[in-house]
Order: sequence, then structure tokens, then C-alpha cells
Amino acid sequence: MSKLPINLHDLLRQRTVEGERIEYKAGWNPDAIIRTLCAFANDFENLGGGYVVIGQDCDANVEGCKLIVLWAPGGQNRPYKAPEAVTANKKTWRYYIRRYSSTVEAKGEAEQELLSLAARVPFDDRYNQSARIDDLSKPLMQAFLQEVGSTLAEDAPGLSVEALARQMNVAGGPTESPWPKNVGLLFFNETPERFFPGVQIDVVWFPEGAGGDRFEEKIFKGPLARMTREALSYI
Repeated sequence: MSKLPINLHDLLRQRTVEGERIEYKAGWNPDAIIRTLCAFANDFENLGGGYVVIGQDCDANVEGCKLIVLWAPGGQNRPYKAPEAVTANKKTWRYYIRRYSSTVEAKGEAEQELLSLAARVPFDDRYNQSARIDDLSKPLMQAFLQEVGSTLAEDAPGLSVEALARQMNVAGGPTESPWPKNVGLLFFNETPERFFPGVQIDVVWFPEGAGGDRFEEKIFKGPLARMTREALSYI
């Protein structure tokens, strides 16, 4: 179970998260709660998902109260469906989205737009929710900016890893829970194979020709740009 990415009191006071990303429930209502979690995961407006606070029906004082907070970040495999009635023997599955501060069924044009969201996000531009923003290497990012002659290289030393990664568009997500993108981990992590097994370049040389029994193999690993340069230099 993941820990909340922000302070609970900041969440309840809506200091960090906008009100439309928070749903208050006075008690356990499985049908409504599951539909809302589905809507947050679909993240129709790309706000970063949302939170369901159970045990409180508003953002009033919560001292001494027992609360359950469910966090649903925007999912990378959207769109998602949820049953209209969780306990029904025969379930009818629907797409749900957030409209301002309400959970509604996605119909018509809204449904078609929701269905197209996943298709518009290529693999390299997707958030990697198994990684953290600190998995991005600031030295590697700075070296890249210097290499390509970017004017951002001058400002980079004074920026945090998150701020620099957002400027370079290799990270995103809500303020309280930023995520690195796959492209960022491929280029700016020293061991990208931790996140993408098999990310390496194998160079095999057959000194006696393709039909020979002898061969020499060299494996290159590391950040994508570096291992590509090393493999080409070796060849």
C-alpha cells in the first residue's frame, strides 16, 4: 500500500490539491466510491488523479476523527471501467470521469475522447509510477544540456531535480506526486535496466564469418545515449 504523497492536513484544507481532485464521503458507500476512484484513474482533464476521503463530508476540523484516504493517481493504461453496482450479481460496467467536482458517466463525445487518451500517449512519454523523481540524475541532465548547447544549461545548477526535469519534459504529474517519464529514465538514469529489463546493446562479431563457430560478444549498458555512442565507437 502506497503512502500519501502529501501531508494529510494540507490535503484536507485543499492547500496543495484543488477541491475538484478531492471527494468527501461521510461513510462507506462502495458503489459511489468505486465509481469515483475509476473517474480519478481515468484523469480525463489530466490533473493527476485524486483522493477519496472516507469518514468526513467536508473539509472541516478533523482532529480526533478516524479517516480512510484512498489515492487514485491518473492511470497509464486508461481508460478504466467500473460497475454501476459493485454488489450486483450481474454487473454493468461503465466509464466514469470527473466533471468539476462530480463523478459522471462518460457518454457520447466524452466517451470517445476518453477512449482516445491512451492511444495519444506513446510509451516514452508515459509516467513511470514504479520510479521516483530522484531516480533521474541531475548530472546526466546537465551534461546533456551542455552537449546540445541548450540555454537551459545556464539555469540548471540552480534548479531542483524536479524543476529541471519538468523544464526538459522528462517528468510530470501533480505537484504533490511528480513522476519521471520513461524517456527520462532511459536517458538520465545510470542503470535504466532496473526499470526496463533487457535495455542493453549486444554487439557480436564472428571473425570467421557468419557461418563460423567462433564469436566475440560485447554488451553495453547504461543511459541510452551513452551506450549507443559506446557501441558505435566499438564497432
